Parts: sequence; structure tokens; C-alpha cells
Amino acid sequence: MAGAHRILACASLLAMAAAQVPTPPLQLTMLGQGSPKCLDGSDTGYYLSRSKNPASTEWVVFLQGGSMCFSEADCSGRKQSQLGSSKYWSHTLSGEKAGAISLLSDDPAVNPDFHDFNHLYVPYCSGDVFVGQQKVATNPFDNASSETFFFQGFDLVANITDVLLKDASKVLLTGCSAGGIGNFFVADYISAALPRATVKAAPAAGWFGFGPFDAWPYFANGEKDPDPYHVNGVHGWLAKIRIHVSLPSIKCHFDPRGDSHLCGFAPFIYKYIKTPFFIAENLADSFQITHEAGMPDYWPKNKTEEDYIVHFASQLRESLVTMVLDGPKKESDGLFAPACYAHFLNSSLPISGVTWFQSLGNWFFGRPGETQLVDADMTIQHMLSCAGPPPMHILQTELLV
Repeated sequence: MAGAHRILACASLLAMAAAQVPTPPLQLTMLGQGSPKCLDGSDTGYYLSRSKNPASTEWVVFLQGGSMCFSEADCSGRKQSQLGSSKYWSHTLSGEKAGAISLLSDDPAVNPDFHDFNHLYVPYCSGDVFVGQQKVATNPFDNASSETFFFQGFDLVANITDVLLKDASKVLLTGCSAGGIGNFFVADYISAALPRATVKAAPAAGWFGFGPFDAWPYFANGEKDPDPYHVNGVHGWLAKIRIHVSLPSIKCHFDPRGDSHLCGFAPFIYKYIKTPFFIAENLADSFQITHEAGMPDYWPKNKTEEDYIVHFASQLRESLVTMVLDGPKKESDGLFAPACYAHFLNSSLPISGVTWFQSLGNWFFGRPGETQLVDADMTIQHMLSCAGPPPMHILQTELLV
């Protein structure tokens, strides 16, 4: 279908302050023939900036965001952009474009805990939240045309793990939005592949698929959502391709206390993941509210929309408190959850005087200090005060199809 498809480019702008920080560009290396492919069949690769310490075996690995394929038309449009074809990738990736929550910066003033790590940026061109292992091009969408796509996001992560990380001593796996979701599905694979390394994961804006909550149309009409866990969503095509079936997903599926229908969602496999996690998530995630739940993305917000933002944020907050703070991994895992109407997290915004990066560093290195922080101010005034003026709270790339 023709028109403009808006695709979230999470890695392009996460913390606005990071855009002002000069940092050496990350250099593109293509994996070459026989490597995993982008949607259009072009070769994949990675961007790398080595530590100034040539002996360093410590890594930050960032999985780029960019939503996921929602339809055949959406996937087709991605082929004409960096989100579906490496033909559109630049040879270098600057700190401004990499963004990466400033975790790829070598400036200790910006990135005090991880500035001297090796910095690896994994581009996202598969539309599959890094779970695809589809060896042969296919079209998994309803009413499919003859156009086909490769879905090999997981294969790219596995290839890079083998090529670059086999001698790693410490790995901080991170990523935003689709890359954040991917963290939940690939972290234990990376941990198992690197048994001598300390591997920890810190996804940002990746807590998609929690429930229950009422989607916007039902809330606006005062009705109960008949599918409060949103099992029947636009992600159903993933069941028609070969994907990486992680051990946490298998454990979830066979747990008699759970619901196997929910085991494709990151929050519901989270408790089965062995890798330590530090989850960063805006409670009023604006992308989830507008694109997943269906609330109109207009400004200013009317009273019903403001009420819905609070409703959604309250449900997401309850999910994080129940599954993370009170869950089986509460002793090992961290959490930073400001109540902002935004998708990207601001690395300088504090909760109780502690910033995201400070708490992340405390958690990763086992330092004294806060590692689990959830915003207590759930008023709409607070949520909108840290949203930032549109379109800065959510950056979108317009793809004409």
C-alpha cells in the first residue's frame, strides 16, 4: 500500500545531550559474502571503535533500534532505507548518529564507566527484532505478493559474537527499542557462547508486550479490551518464519504456571533469563502508547488522552514492579524507570537524585549505590514535563513507499 510509513529510528537520537558530544566515528566493516543478509539480500556488517587501550577485552555491544516489520508494505519500504538494506549504510557512524545512549562515547565526561571499552554498534536491517534465522527469502504476510525478504537478525548477532567477542572478558549488551527487545532474546545465547566472560544486558525502551492494559479505542469508549495481553497483534508473521528459539522462551512455554501464548513477549520470558539485566524504560512510553496501543499522536493532548497516558503508565509500572522488583531476579537485576511521556530515555534525568548512567554503573560494577529506581510521581503534569517538545521525544524517519 502506498503512503508514508513512519519507522522509529531509536539509535539516531536517545539522549539529546549526546548529540552535542564529538566522538571518533565508528568504522563500518562488512562481513562479506555468505554472511547474514538484510531484508533485501544485501550483506550485513557492524560499526566498531576500538578502545584506546589496545589490550582491552571489555565491550559495549549496542543493537540498533527501528521498530519491526508490521506488514509487507512496511518491509518493502525498509528495503529502500538503512533499516532494510546495507546499500544505504555510511562508511562511518559518528557519535551523533550512533547516539547509543552515549554508551559508545569515548569521552569520560559523558560516558564515565564505559568510555574505555571497545564500542560495537550492530546495525538493524532485518525488521525482526534480532530473532530471525530465515535462511531462504520468504514472504510471511497475509495476502502476500511475490516479493520476498530475508529475516536474519539473530544470525547477525551470532556471527558477530563469534567473530569479535570470543576473547571478551566483560560485555555490556545494550540496545534501544527493537534492539532493546532483542536483548531479551539473545542475551543468554551470548552468555553461553562466552563462558569465560562476564556478560550483562541493559536494554532501553524494550519492555514491549507487557499486559494487561486496555488499548486506546476501548479506553476512549469506556470499554474493556477483549484482548488485554494483545496476543493477536501485528507480530503474528514471526510465527511463519524460522526464528531463534531461546532457552528462556522454551522454559516459558513449558511452565505449567504460565500462559504459553505470551512466551513471544519479552516481559514474559524475562524471569527465565539467566543473564543479569538492567532494564531502563520510560513508564509512559510514547511509542508504545501511540503505535502499539493506538492513541492519536497529536499535540496538545486532550483530557481523555492525558488520562490514557496515566492509565498506560500505571499498568507498565505495575508490570515492572511485579516482574522486576518483586520477581525471582530481584537480587541480581537493576531497573531505572522514569515516568516520562517519551520513548527515548534521557541519560541526565535523575530519579531521587540518581541518573540512569549512575545507577547502571553501580549495577554493572557492583558499586555501592542505587540500582533499582522507579519514579513515584505519576501525575500527567510530571509525565509531560519531561516529554520534550515533539518531534524530539520521538524521532521518526519517513519512508515513502
